[in-house]
Amino acid sequence: MNLQRLFLGFISLLNIVSTPGPNFVMRLSAYRVSGGYDTSRYNEILTDVELGMRLRKIGRLAFCNRNIVFTSARRFQRNGLLITFYNEIEAWFRLVFGLRQRIDYAHYNQSRGRDDA
Repeated sequence: MNLQRLFLGFISLLNIVSTPGPNFVMRLSAYRVSGGYDTSRYNEILTDVELGMRLRKIGRLAFCNRNIVFTSARRFQRNGLLITFYNEIEAWFRLVFGLRQRIDYAHYNQSRGRDDA
């Protein structure tokens, strides 16, 4: 079992549909009805997932596994498996419970983990 399937299985237990930015497509009409990206959260991570949660209230979301998207493994390479998964899971829980993210977007893309910048 690969890591993507493991992660998607975990979040499905939480009744969350993953809408990651690299492969996130929506109808313009649904985007407009949802209000689009929340500009007050632009510096936070998971803004694409937060939008997906609102879109899910409007209509059906689908996952197409035929679309191939290549993405970087830099966070796993830089931070290691455990820290990366911890940061991702913590961010998801913060999103689900309406809490502000601990890590801003720039830090998320550059840091080695908890508190170093």
